Amino acid sequence: MVVKIFVSGISASKEVKKHQQRAQFILDSFRIEYEKIDVTEPGFEAEKQLMKEVCKRRNDQTALPPQFFNDDEYCGDWIDFETASEEDILPEFLKLKESPSKPKESEEEHKEDDKVKDKEPDEESDPVNGDN
Repeated sequence: MVVKIFVSGISASKEVKKHQQRAQFILDSFRIEYEKIDVTEPGFEAEKQLMKEVCKRRNDQTALPPQFFNDDEYCGDWIDFETASEEDILPEFLKLKESPSKPKESEEEHKEDDKVKDKEPDEESDPVNGDN
C-alpha cells in the first residue's frame, strides 16, 4: 500500500502551500513513505479528475490540496490529516497496516531521559534518618 499526497505546485494560495509543506514534514517525521503527486503537472489529469470527483468539498468549494490516499482509497483532506496527527491516529487515518515510527526526538531529549533514569537513590544513604 502506498500513501499518496495530492498537491499543487502552482497554487497561489499561501495557506495551501503551508498545508502541503506541513503535511510532508509530518509524514517525513513519522518516516511514512509517500508518493507526492502534483495534480497541476502534465500527465496527471486522471489524478486531478479523481481529486475533483472523490475528495471532500468544504463550504461548497472545490477540494483543495493536499488530499490523501492510500493507493486508490481516499483517506481525507488537510483538516482530516491535521486532526489525525493531533489525536495521534495518523496510521489509522492513512489506512496503514503497520504503525510507523514515532517522530524523531532530538538527542538532547534522549540525554535528559538518560539522566533521569541514571539517578537512583544511594542504597547506603538514608535521607529519612540522616544516615550517610
